[in-house]
Amino acid sequence: MRVSYGMGDVSFSLSLPEGLGISYFNQEKGLIGSLTVGLNGEERDSQEYSVLGIVKDHSPRTKKLLLDTPTASAPVSYDAAIGFQALKGMIGGSIRYYPTSLDYQLVGQEDTDYQGLLYSLFYSTNRSLTEKLSFSAMLGVEYMNQDYADAWYTVLFPTAELDAFDADAGLRDAMFSLQVSRAFSEKVEVSLLVAGNLLLADAGKSPYTVERFQPSTLIYAVYKF
Repeated sequence: MRVSYGMGDVSFSLSLPEGLGISYFNQEKGLIGSLTVGLNGEERDSQEYSVLGIVKDHSPRTKKLLLDTPTASAPVSYDAAIGFQALKGMIGGSIRYYPTSLDYQLVGQEDTDYQGLLYSLFYSTNRSLTEKLSFSAMLGVEYMNQDYADAWYTVLFPTAELDAFDADAGLRDAMFSLQVSRAFSEKVEVSLLVAGNLLLADAGKSPYTVERFQPSTLIYAVYKF
């Protein structure tokens, strides 16, 4: 669910997956910028996971994989992005900040705090196929700093399932998305979004990574007041 309100070049939004944001778009200059505070954050727990506040137990396979691993938690994230119109689309970049804590379960293992950063570069484009049918596409890459690599991909203390692994800063993933939208009236629109991330370098090699390719699909509707 996402609610947004616009005033001229500035719009405000509140989204369940994305959090609270403010964006600026100047069509004459071809400039777009945004600031977002992610309220759902990120977490890797050995016993359970949460989706929009609903807590679920991991599968036995996942519990076995994460046994005796620390809980990685970044309750809030911060994102700043900027883009410029070019090449019949938008070229831009962003910085995401993840203040992350690792809480260890075993005696003798000290909890640690990290200042994780993700830098991204992307290209996106939008096209109208017919009066009511349109599509948009995006390609991008992400780079992680050393703190992010240590917090999410390093295995400092080996377990029964995971060997020790020292992840280095570097490329985290390549990403893409393709969205097709169909307008049924001036107020109602339905979209199909297909996206994916391919984990690269040490993010893909980490013992935590079971599948390097992470696909997702979303169908959603928009109502404009």
